[in-house]
Amino acid sequence: MTMAADWKSRLEEHDIRWVRFVWSDLSNRIRGEAIHIDAIDSVASTGPAFTEGLMGLMLLWDHVPPESGLSPVGQVWARPDWSTLRLPPYLPGHAEIMTDFVTRDGEPWACSPRVFLKRMIARLAERGMEMAASFENEFHLVIRDENGSIIPCDHSNYACIEGLNAHRELLDDLAETLIAQGISVQACHAEAGHGQVEMVIKHRDVLGAADQQLVFRETAREISARHGKTATFLPVVFEKFAGTGCHVHFSLTRDGENLIPDGATPHRLSETGRRFLSGVLHHLPALMGIVAPINNSYRRLQPGMWNGTIQCWGYDNKEAPLRVPTSLEPPSPTNIELKTNDQAANPYLTLGAIIAAGLHGLDEELPLPESVDVDPNVLTEHDLATRGLSVLPRDLTTSLNLLEADTTLIEAMGPILSKAYLGVKRYELQAQDGWPFETEIDWLLTAF
Repeated sequence: MTMAADWKSRLEEHDIRWVRFVWSDLSNRIRGEAIHIDAIDSVASTGPAFTEGLMGLMLLWDHVPPESGLSPVGQVWARPDWSTLRLPPYLPGHAEIMTDFVTRDGEPWACSPRVFLKRMIARLAERGMEMAASFENEFHLVIRDENGSIIPCDHSNYACIEGLNAHRELLDDLAETLIAQGISVQACHAEAGHGQVEMVIKHRDVLGAADQQLVFRETAREISARHGKTATFLPVVFEKFAGTGCHVHFSLTRDGENLIPDGATPHRLSETGRRFLSGVLHHLPALMGIVAPINNSYRRLQPGMWNGTIQCWGYDNKEAPLRVPTSLEPPSPTNIELKTNDQAANPYLTLGAIIAAGLHGLDEELPLPESVDVDPNVLTEHDLATRGLSVLPRDLTTSLNLLEADTTLIEAMGPILSKAYLGVKRYELQAQDGWPFETEIDWLLTAF
């Protein structure tokens, strides 16, 4: 069986010689294999075969932790999703395509993050709902000086115009290259850290939003390298500056109607929006094991950094980890923002876990606490207790333990995926034990 004729014609039209079959593993490393056009028919429907152990490869080096339950024994196939075929302008002669892993009998492989997200999308569809999502992509632009030290490419601050000026040509090239790959660019500004910028891309269906994250990261790194700079999405590169997040915005629709705003009360959540948010808020401590998945993540999650350290939510509250942004004109609000997510998190796992948590809130009608309309960091321990608020986990060990104890999320992930994920993350954590900050950065700077 060959691929659909229109896709094959597109490859021929653009003189494509290699097709890259792409995925992201449990540590959110972007991986792939290039198949030559002369051999493409042999894998067009099944995809190339790999050992099951590839999904358990560690972030630091290619080792499969025994605790992951994965091993070099057994094969899975990276089945292509031809609807995602794209032609990166910076890779003439090469095309890329996203993949879903399947087992020998052709069934979706339970350890594939993209398969997990598709299962959660199906759960939404059972309720007649769809989700749209988008990410705010922050990253640092750095170089190494003559001593090999990592330094930022500018020293501007949040929204300072000199930050945009310093990287105008790079950002122009990045935007145009993303647009050429079908990604709608909306806004860009200098962020709070030196050498840090943010580029916002338009929301779309939740699976496409996760796919776009892989495209954005790969494209940003390639374009930056051509301008003599390194783009890094590591949460914290410089201890004294703000860290790099990847805030995710999400909304629910039914038959094209946004279910987040309350039609009767402007600038307030609907009952559906409240229930879904209640589930995400309830499971947020356990979600931290997915959305803040490396030691470095917790260097970023500090009070006063606009990313959220208290388990709460609020309208237009930048210090709440779950923010409900309002608009000047209706409909308002249109989405919910999760601020604790960073680029070390696999976007398929992040969005799938958000759906699982939100559906629990809907199904069980979990109560939603009152919104917090002050900076939660100024609240005393007594204030927090009175409001029923608590501090979010401050380290990865605690987050992973809470994730393992969360039956809703673990059951949603399933035994194969949850065991593999926890095994890989705990092994990585053990491998980095005692590392000084400088060693951590040297190893991880280009991992994300």
